[in-house]
Amino acid sequence: MAAESDALLTQLRKGVLEYCVLACLHSGRAYGLELATRLSRHQVLFASEGTL
Repeated sequence: MAAESDALLTQLRKGVLEYCVLACLHSGRAYGLELATRLSRHQVLFASEGTL
């Protein structure tokens, strides 16, 4: 059951990543490192610069 929950959470994060990035970019341009920092501040979504 825990594996299914982890898989669901992973898919959810992948699905909302684009929208989170767009929300971050709403306030202005940013490079990958800055976007990753902004996203990790909320402690919900962790993404590397390479992912972004």
